[in-house]
Amino acid sequence: MGLLRNGYRPLAVPTATSNKNQNGRAQDLGGEKAKRRKPRRAALVSASCMIIALFLVSQSLNGSRLRRALLCSKFDENGGLKDRYYERESRNLFTNLVDRVLEEVSWSLGEACDTAYPSDVAVKAGVDYYAPRDIDSEGIYYPDTSPVLTTAGDGDGIRNPGEVDPTDLTPDINDPAPNTVVNTALLDTFPATTDYTAVNTTKRPADTVAYVLTITSCPGTYEPLLSEVTDPEEDFFEANAMIKQAVCKITELGGTSGGRRRNLRNNRALVTEEAPSEDYQPFTMYALVHPDAIYCTDGSGQIGSKYDRVAFLKAQGYHVEIVGQPITNSDLNANHTYILQHIEEDVGVRDSITLHAFNLEEHKAVVVLDYNTQLQLPFQDEIDDLVADPTKQVKYVKDRDGGVSKGGFMIIKPSKAKFEEIRQEYLSTPYNATTGWNGEGHNTFDGKLGLKGFFSYKATKDPSWVELDRCTFNNQLDDDCISQLDAADSKVVRHSEYVCGLPRHCPYDHPQWSVEKIQACQSIHEKYFMGRYEFEDKYLRKTRIQERIGQFKPQSFIGYCTGPGQKNYLGMTDQIYPKPDWQIICPPIACPVGTYMKNDCTCTEVTEDPCAACPSNTRCQLYPELRCIDCSCGFCDSTGSSCCESDGVGSCQQGAGNPDFCAQGSLFFPTFTSSADVCSPDVNLFDTKVPEGCGCKPNTHIPCSYNRDLQGTYDNQCHVCTVNDLVGGSCTSCFQCINICTNSCLTSSPIPATSAATYDKYVSCLSGMDESCRSNCMDSCKKY
Repeated sequence: MGLLRNGYRPLAVPTATSNKNQNGRAQDLGGEKAKRRKPRRAALVSASCMIIALFLVSQSLNGSRLRRALLCSKFDENGGLKDRYYERESRNLFTNLVDRVLEEVSWSLGEACDTAYPSDVAVKAGVDYYAPRDIDSEGIYYPDTSPVLTTAGDGDGIRNPGEVDPTDLTPDINDPAPNTVVNTALLDTFPATTDYTAVNTTKRPADTVAYVLTITSCPGTYEPLLSEVTDPEEDFFEANAMIKQAVCKITELGGTSGGRRRNLRNNRALVTEEAPSEDYQPFTMYALVHPDAIYCTDGSGQIGSKYDRVAFLKAQGYHVEIVGQPITNSDLNANHTYILQHIEEDVGVRDSITLHAFNLEEHKAVVVLDYNTQLQLPFQDEIDDLVADPTKQVKYVKDRDGGVSKGGFMIIKPSKAKFEEIRQEYLSTPYNATTGWNGEGHNTFDGKLGLKGFFSYKATKDPSWVELDRCTFNNQLDDDCISQLDAADSKVVRHSEYVCGLPRHCPYDHPQWSVEKIQACQSIHEKYFMGRYEFEDKYLRKTRIQERIGQFKPQSFIGYCTGPGQKNYLGMTDQIYPKPDWQIICPPIACPVGTYMKNDCTCTEVTEDPCAACPSNTRCQLYPELRCIDCSCGFCDSTGSSCCESDGVGSCQQGAGNPDFCAQGSLFFPTFTSSADVCSPDVNLFDTKVPEGCGCKPNTHIPCSYNRDLQGTYDNQCHVCTVNDLVGGSCTSCFQCINICTNSCLTSSPIPATSAATYDKYVSCLSGMDESCRSNCMDSCKKY
């Protein structure tokens, strides 16, 4: 089919005297085939339809009667109905046939930002509370059927040797993946198909700033090799919400101080607070959606899992327009054969959809974004300057590869005339694979064949295109920007899975990153999740909100990640996991450097003993790093009874274990040489990580708390090797180290005939050991 081959283009306005579109260009409906003379029957139908359409438009008729007039657009050359691709193109007729009457909009920040979560999700899902996940002291999720996860990271965010990569994590088959249950139910609340014949008849709000997302395809259906856009896939609701939240935040921050009060809805009650400004800049959220990006599947593989992305967007307060690419394959065939042959190896022909942002001329300005964009600070001055200056048309930024960012961030003064001018210039400007655009280059980066390459060329020729500072308005956390500007001071940052990692993927910090890089990535991830926290608290109307129970990299993810990798992300639309009884959750604040958050959600003082951040049932270790270790963990007697227990006031005391074994001088614990009991305050295991269920590490963002039940689950309570373990062969590393210290006494002849005799021999060997050598084996004589 010609239209399938050549893509989508809005049809021209049918008139009695011309078949040209609104910009004066003859329409192309499918190459040479469309140029042939129509048979008499089709010609009669077409002429009749044009007359009816003109009459109805002149009478300003409603949408249902207007649709009858547009039936002419559905007849092919033989008078029959065109295929679904042609029918999709006809949707854009409404843009041309209906004179837009700019409606008066009663705009308020609260109403613009308020977002309702579909109320029947819980009913369709059956239940949105599930059994608590097992979470260790560092926040890692350990499912029952995946013991491999017990070797996962220590929670510091750095992948050390021997730690499991996020891609290696095995999901628990007994715990359904979040996105196959509740998220599927969320999608099911929207119809699989909807009649969007009149979707583009909605009036565009006048005199607002338009923030525009472009959606070119469904996940996994159209993926050009070098596409810049990261589709949010199952996080579609959250991704849209977070873009909108960022716009709400910078709009709120951008106002001047005002004296009025406003009502804000949060998840607890309707509260009234002082509004920071009366001078808000009204905005409209936009989504330009390709016809093939309307109906998508949720990725769960379930039959009937198709959902309507346009319905999603409209429910979230987006103004949606369904548009095809303005530069089609037939255009390229006539002007750029090289680009036609290779554009799918680059960004794809649908890349040009972003150009439609120039058509939104009812708006004072248009800000183009994509799902990797994170707005952090207001840029109202830049918008005002663009609007006020008649010599300026576009404010753009470059990416770190040198090309103009066509979708990540751009401020446009919209104009349909400029839209057509740019489209024609793209088609008429020569491109050569070697010399680039018009022989001047701009072909050394991904996206060189699409708008990014052409915009890079045009920006050097058109003085109305003004460049903004890249690190301020497009900070991609590269070393150059990190050295120039604190990430928190950038007005716009761009997430990338290849730099800091996408926040919803709960990424590790790379062990080779500099301290500055780690801090910059932490800053933008924390900013993202603080935005989510504020959005859920202030604007999201949802019955139940996921509590921030994650403890993985809390300084970055503030409780929304239970471990590394996307599967450990506690998404906005995922199944809800209740807070475990043992866990303490505080507001997302950070204690000053050098202090720690206590269990009462206050911070220790700089001059205070840092051990004040430890729970009362732990002993505090100061060296080599601050750790809080459960009193019952570590030392056990010959029967497995714990040597120590908490005294209830922050110290350990003698527990149920046999004192004859629990004294360090008993030689029962090969590496401990003191004659005092193992519960003494001066005992130090020199731990650099905490066994699951045996303690926690104080930090600046969350209280030190842990799940003591995991001690039994993973047999971590008695983790200090004993002579019994050496006899039983369960502490091989300890045996080898001790054997060196005893000059091979443990393995010398004669070989004892019984376990009891072996025990006596080992104790005898230990009694003759050098004590400093025994102490040096301490790390080898732990079971974790």
